[in-house]
Amino acid sequence: MTIARSLGASFDCSKAKTGIEQTICTDSRLSFLDKDLADRYEEGRQNDVNLRPVLRAKQLSWLREVRDKCTTPECLEKAYTQQIQELVDWIIDDGKETSAHRQDATATEVAGQYSRKNTEKNTEAKLTVTALKDNRVRIEGLAE
Repeated sequence: MTIARSLGASFDCSKAKTGIEQTICTDSRLSFLDKDLADRYEEGRQNDVNLRPVLRAKQLSWLREVRDKCTTPECLEKAYTQQIQELVDWIIDDGKETSAHRQDATATEVAGQYSRKNTEKNTEAKLTVTALKDNRVRIEGLAE
Protein backbone atom coordinates (compact mmCIF):
# COMPACT_ATOMS: atom_id res chain seq x y z
CA MET A 1 0.00 0.00 0.00
CA THR A 2 1.41 3.41 -0.96
CA ILE A 3 0.29 6.55 0.80
CA ALA A 4 0.22 9.38 -1.72
CA ARG A 5 0.41 12.33 0.62
CA SER A 6 0.77 13.19 4.25
CA LEU A 7 -2.19 14.54 6.15
CA GLY A 8 0.14 16.20 8.60
CA ALA A 9 2.06 13.37 10.24
CA SER A 10 5.55 14.12 11.52
CA PHE A 11 7.13 11.71 9.05
CA ASP A 12 7.09 11.19 5.28
CA CYS A 13 3.95 9.16 4.62
CA SER A 14 5.21 8.09 1.19
CA LYS A 15 7.75 5.99 3.14
CA ALA A 16 5.27 4.52 5.63
CA LYS A 17 6.06 0.82 5.96
CA THR A 18 4.31 -0.48 9.06
CA GLY A 19 0.58 -0.87 9.49
CA ILE A 20 0.69 1.67 12.31
CA GLU A 21 2.45 4.26 10.13
CA GLN A 22 -0.06 3.66 7.33
CA THR A 23 -2.96 4.02 9.75
CA ILE A 24 -1.55 7.31 11.03
CA CYS A 25 -1.10 8.60 7.47
CA THR A 26 -4.64 7.77 6.40
CA ASP A 27 -6.39 9.12 9.50
CA SER A 28 -6.39 12.92 9.78
CA ARG A 29 -6.91 12.87 13.57
CA LEU A 30 -3.98 10.49 14.11
CA SER A 31 -1.82 12.51 11.72
CA PHE A 32 -2.60 15.65 13.71
CA LEU A 33 -1.78 13.89 16.99
CA ASP A 34 1.47 12.50 15.57
CA LYS A 35 2.55 15.99 14.47
CA ASP A 36 1.49 17.51 17.80
CA LEU A 37 3.52 14.89 19.69
CA ALA A 38 6.55 15.53 17.48
CA ASP A 39 6.23 19.28 18.12
CA ARG A 40 6.02 18.71 21.89
CA TYR A 41 9.01 16.37 21.73
CA GLU A 42 11.04 19.01 19.89
CA GLU A 43 9.95 21.63 22.43
CA GLY A 44 11.26 19.39 25.20
CA ARG A 45 14.54 18.89 23.33
CA GLN A 46 14.98 22.64 23.03
CA ASN A 47 14.20 23.36 26.69
CA ASP A 48 17.19 21.65 28.26
CA VAL A 49 20.10 20.05 26.41
CA ASN A 50 20.99 17.96 29.47
CA LEU A 51 17.59 16.24 29.44
CA ARG A 52 17.73 15.22 25.78
CA PRO A 53 18.99 11.67 26.38
CA VAL A 54 16.29 11.03 29.00
CA LEU A 55 13.58 12.47 26.78
CA ARG A 56 14.73 10.39 23.81
CA ALA A 57 14.77 7.21 25.91
CA LYS A 58 11.25 7.94 27.20
CA GLN A 59 9.98 8.52 23.66
CA LEU A 60 11.59 5.40 22.23
CA SER A 61 10.20 3.34 25.09
CA TRP A 62 6.72 4.75 24.46
CA LEU A 63 6.97 3.90 20.75
CA ARG A 64 7.96 0.29 21.46
CA GLU A 65 5.91 -0.42 24.56
CA VAL A 66 2.69 1.51 23.85
CA ARG A 67 2.19 2.86 20.34
CA ASP A 68 3.53 -0.12 18.42
CA LYS A 69 1.31 -2.50 20.40
CA CYS A 70 -1.88 -0.78 19.28
CA THR A 71 -4.05 -2.62 16.79
CA THR A 72 -6.87 -0.09 16.28
CA PRO A 73 -7.12 3.63 15.50
CA GLU A 74 -8.91 4.10 18.83
CA CYS A 75 -5.98 2.60 20.71
CA LEU A 76 -3.56 4.84 18.80
CA GLU A 77 -5.61 7.94 19.54
CA LYS A 78 -5.69 7.13 23.25
CA ALA A 79 -1.95 6.34 23.28
CA TYR A 80 -1.06 9.59 21.52
CA THR A 81 -3.35 11.71 23.69
CA GLN A 82 -1.88 10.28 26.89
CA GLN A 83 1.71 10.58 25.67
CA ILE A 84 1.19 14.21 24.63
CA GLN A 85 -0.17 15.03 28.08
CA GLU A 86 2.67 13.19 29.83
CA LEU A 87 5.21 14.96 27.66
CA VAL A 88 3.65 18.35 28.38
CA ASP A 89 3.66 17.58 32.11
CA TRP A 90 7.26 16.38 31.91
CA ILE A 91 8.36 19.57 30.11
CA ILE A 92 6.52 21.78 32.63
CA ASP A 93 8.17 19.88 35.51
CA ASP A 94 11.63 20.28 33.87
CA GLY A 95 12.02 16.54 33.38
CA LYS A 96 11.24 15.56 36.94
CA GLU A 97 9.35 12.33 37.40
CA THR A 98 6.22 12.85 39.45
CA SER A 99 4.24 10.23 41.29
CA ALA A 100 0.87 11.66 40.29
CA HIS A 101 -0.29 11.73 36.69
CA ARG A 102 -2.62 14.42 35.42
CA GLN A 103 -5.40 11.86 34.93
CA ASP A 104 -5.37 11.41 38.72
CA ALA A 105 -5.53 15.14 39.46
CA THR A 106 -8.55 16.69 41.13
CA ALA A 107 -10.77 19.22 39.40
CA THR A 108 -9.39 22.06 41.50
CA GLU A 109 -5.79 21.08 40.63
CA VAL A 110 -6.40 21.39 36.90
CA ALA A 111 -8.72 24.41 37.00
CA GLY A 112 -7.29 27.50 35.38
CA GLN A 113 -6.47 29.27 32.14
CA TYR A 114 -4.24 27.59 29.56
CA SER A 115 -2.92 29.06 26.35
CA ARG A 116 -0.61 28.07 23.53
CA LYS A 117 0.73 30.42 20.90
CA ASN A 118 2.53 29.46 17.71
CA THR A 119 4.24 32.61 16.48
CA GLU A 120 5.52 30.94 13.30
CA LYS A 121 2.00 30.11 12.12
CA ASN A 122 0.36 33.05 13.89
CA THR A 123 -2.09 30.76 15.68
CA GLU A 124 -3.30 30.69 19.24
CA ALA A 125 -5.39 28.40 21.42
CA LYS A 126 -6.92 29.16 24.82
CA LEU A 127 -8.69 26.89 27.29
CA THR A 128 -10.51 27.71 30.48
CA VAL A 129 -10.97 24.82 32.91
CA THR A 130 -13.51 25.40 35.67
CA ALA A 131 -13.89 23.08 38.66
CA LEU A 132 -17.45 21.82 39.22
CA LYS A 133 -19.07 19.69 41.91
CA ASP A 134 -18.15 16.02 42.30
CA ASN A 135 -14.63 16.50 40.88
CA ARG A 136 -15.94 17.34 37.41
CA VAL A 137 -14.67 20.10 35.15
CA ARG A 138 -16.10 22.35 32.46
CA ILE A 139 -13.74 23.12 29.58
CA GLU A 140 -14.24 26.05 27.26
CA GLY A 141 -11.84 26.82 24.47
CA LEU A 142 -11.02 28.83 21.40
CA ALA A 143 -8.47 28.08 18.71
CA GLU A 144 -7.42 30.30 15.83
